[in-house]
Amino acid sequence: MKGWFPGERQWQDTLDSDEFFLGETDWIPASVPGDVHTALLEHGIITNPYESLNSRDCEWVSHRDWSYLTPFRVPQEWHGKTILLTLGGIDYSGSVYVNGTFCGKHESMFVPLELDITDLVRWDSDNELEVVLDHIPFEQCQYGDSSLVRTQKSRFAYKWDFCARLIPLGIWQDVELRAVGNIRCSHVKVTTLLDEKNQSGEVSVHITPSLPSASQGKAEVRIWKDGKVIAWSSGDFSKDD
Repeated sequence: MKGWFPGERQWQDTLDSDEFFLGETDWIPASVPGDVHTALLEHGIITNPYESLNSRDCEWVSHRDWSYLTPFRVPQEWHGKTILLTLGGIDYSGSVYVNGTFCGKHESMFVPLELDITDLVRWDSDNELEVVLDHIPFEQCQYGDSSLVRTQKSRFAYKWDFCARLIPLGIWQDVELRAVGNIRCSHVKVTTLLDEKNQSGEVSVHITPSLPSASQGKAEVRIWKDGKVIAWSSGDFSKDD
């Protein structure tokens, strides 16, 4: 993990040399899931923010950009499949690079980000994943005006009557690499409806298919009870649906 002044990491991509932009900190180990403040505290870069008035000396952390960098390998048996990178939780916004190539930007603490990186991975050597977190967005504190809130980020750390202003950043959920086939379900929603006498009902299943390299497919839904199928339905779908 490494800290940058806002925008500094992205400026490097436009220069012939990075000697002018050395960043706010050196590279240090960091855990994922985790947050920036904890990593800095573990390596002695900040003092314990929960002691005395130390939190005031830590407020600069939230006003910097932060890079998370890690190598990864893709198993050879995944050849021919779609390679998906999923970040379960970025707090709050950031950009994703695979082998130095920008492949997506995300904003929302509670919505996962899924990227198809099939064309970016190397099969014969290590790959490099970098997530560059943006500095915190301006937002209302916990006792501010809720009608002005514009972000999906926890507000209490922006200041509350019983806690210091210590606004977290980090990758707070798991990061996963998966290989999927030509057809998969990207989202499934199940709803149920009973009649007034609770004697019969209806089950509706809404499937959002993903067809990276196929033109059409078929879905089948079965309902089981006591080891037996009591209802089933099927249907065809295509990329044009």
